[in-house]
Parts: sequence; C-alpha cells; structure tokens
Amino acid sequence: MAVQRSYRCDMCGEGLSLDGLYGKKAIGLYWNGRAWEERPARHVERHLCAPCISSIQALSPRCGQGYECDGGPTCGSDHK
Repeated sequence: MAVQRSYRCDMCGEGLSLDGLYGKKAIGLYWNGRAWEERPARHVERHLCAPCISSIQALSPRCGQGYECDGGPTCGSDHK
C-alpha cells in the first residue's frame, strides 16, 4: 500500500500539490546550513506556495544582520 502525503504551505497553511494540477504548486525549500535552496517538494520537509514566495521577494533587501541594504551575503555588516 502506498503512503499518501498531503502538503501545506508553511506560511499560509494553504493545501499544495506536487504538480500544481489540483491547487497551488508546492515549492520545496531546504536549509543547507548557510542559505535556503529550492529542491523537489517531495524530497524536503519545508514548503511554500508561489504567492508566499512572491510576498517575501517584495520585501526590502536586508543583510545578514537584518539591516536594509543591497549587500546581501557579501555585506561587510559595517552598519552603524
């Protein structure tokens, strides 16, 4: 007997599908120890839907210390 799994967005709780045919498509996220990376949804435990990903992308860029800047991971974090 096959195991049936259901997927939900970790932010909004909306039900997701792996192929996008029966609702919002699941986007799998994996923390590699330094940054998030996209992986196939069925291989990871964290999932977001496209509207939630888009809402995060719309936020102002921030450095690793939480300051608004465009330096990202290369930011020297010399914010005063």
